Amino acid sequence: MSLMYNTQNTTSPELTNLYALGLLYDLIDRAKVTDMLFKSDSQTVKLSDGSKISYGLVQCTRDIDGPSCGQCLSYLMGTAETCCQAKIGWRILGPSCFLRYENYSFTDQSPAKPLPLPPAQSMPAATLPPTVNGPPSAALVHAPFQSKERYCKMGLFSSTTSTEKGCSPFSAK
Repeated sequence: MSLMYNTQNTTSPELTNLYALGLLYDLIDRAKVTDMLFKSDSQTVKLSDGSKISYGLVQCTRDIDGPSCGQCLSYLMGTAETCCQAKIGWRILGPSCFLRYENYSFTDQSPAKPLPLPPAQSMPAATLPPTVNGPPSAALVHAPFQSKERYCKMGLFSSTTSTEKGCSPFSAK
């Protein structure tokens, strides 16, 4: 299980965050009966000092069924209740499920703008590598189908193994 949380505390860290619990348990109840095993939502709570909007997401992998999804997410919620109540946001990842609670929207964000393409550049002409001890004009370009005799005639052998059957390195052209 992986756990991440926001380092900032809520304004009343000693109190149970019933808003977070209510939102996430509601999402769990709704997600476990859907084919996607996923739900996200937000809630607005009116407080004496203004409104508070919170956001939640629950998700299970598709290899488990709805009841198993509910059990997995409820287990993660048990962890959230003991570790994260004083935090303004958290994420808990289990082997088959995930939950997230934040005080900002993380599902409706627009994607980042793509980087601009670099200016078009002309490709330099291919430079042929020279063979060992041979002139650049004798370089092997692309001829995997060439026979050993053909390589001998072109003078492209540079090892002593090329002397088999009368072909000596760079002697025949």
